Amino acid sequence: PFNAARGVGFALIWMALILYTAESIVHVRRRRAVLAAVPISAD
Repeated sequence: PFNAARGVGFALIWMALILYTAESIVHVRRRRAVLAAVPISAD
């Protein structure tokens, strides 16, 4: 049971990391798309 619980824990952690990285990548792409669509550069 201990090994099974550890496997489930690792699976949940990996799922969370993958979802977090995927969501961050999506946000970055949206930001880049929005910045590219806006002609004004706010530097």
